[in-house]
Amino acid sequence: MIVGSVAVALTVGPDRAARIVRGDPADVVAPEDARPAPDFAGIGEWLNSPPLTLPALRGRVVLVDFWTYSCINCRRTFPFLRALHETYGPRGLTIVGVHSPEFDFEKSPENVERAVRSLGVTWPVATDPDKATWEAYDNRYWPADYVIDADGLVRATHIGEGDEKEVEDVIRSLLPDPGPARAARADALHGRLTPETYLGYSRGATVRDGETVTRGDAPGEPDQVSLNGRFTGALEWLAAAAPGATVSLDYNARDVYAVMAPPAGATGSWRVEVLLNGVPVPAGRRGAAVVAGDGGRTYVDVTADDLYHLLTGPRSGRDVVSLRATRAGVRWFTFTFGG
Repeated sequence: MIVGSVAVALTVGPDRAARIVRGDPADVVAPEDARPAPDFAGIGEWLNSPPLTLPALRGRVVLVDFWTYSCINCRRTFPFLRALHETYGPRGLTIVGVHSPEFDFEKSPENVERAVRSLGVTWPVATDPDKATWEAYDNRYWPADYVIDADGLVRATHIGEGDEKEVEDVIRSLLPDPGPARAARADALHGRLTPETYLGYSRGATVRDGETVTRGDAPGEPDQVSLNGRFTGALEWLAAAAPGATVSLDYNARDVYAVMAPPAGATGSWRVEVLLNGVPVPAGRRGAAVVAGDGGRTYVDVTADDLYHLLTGPRSGRDVVSLRATRAGVRWFTFTFGG
């Protein structure tokens, strides 16, 4: 059974937030029809907890949450997961975040540990670098939640964001003494946003793997990337091969994020200029990662392989975001969006 969702991150295809899965969130699978939950497999390390096993967790309700740290859909579920952990942890719920990476840099234990700290994840996290647990669950989505009852049976599955009240109701129905319900917040509403846009050759097809080219694209069509300058392509990312290389995208959203990284193995900061409709980003539209520099220009300092918040605003609308490298080597992986 699939509990409904608002947005979902897919493991394949060019859009991790395109598919909407709906079901009847009030129902759970009957015990006689439920499958046993696979145990955790291939775990690299445990964070916030000693190693856990599902047999050792019998008697507790378990929420297995598949996520990866550069996925904005996953990050938006954390306030809800935190509320569940704090409210129902003492009443018999254990949340286990299984970090199954999409990009190679998300396999790094140091990167995952840094993300867990910076994102305020306090529940147990199991790193799944080779996706062994992911495959055991036959999972194909970020984020994805599997609700397991006290007998170790998968009673409900929720794909993507949203339906918080319904997910909480499922968990409460499986707890022997759930106590008072928490004050649930309303689900976020998402309009028709620009889909997540990949820049690597495996899915974005911008510059071929291993190729270095000079491009001078005309302004892109809606939801299409345009390139100006010199670039090097790879399967997962697109890199600036010279200062001034600029990636632009005509998008529809309120918030804009980008997964970016310094050159592989490099240390220090790679500054990227951020433009909104061809000009520096006004103060009220700057995302959390954007800073003002000399001459009023606006920048992001790329210091680690991570998701950077570029733009925000009071409304969703169609605008053009541009990222201009100030030095060669910075890598761009994806643009992602929020309503």
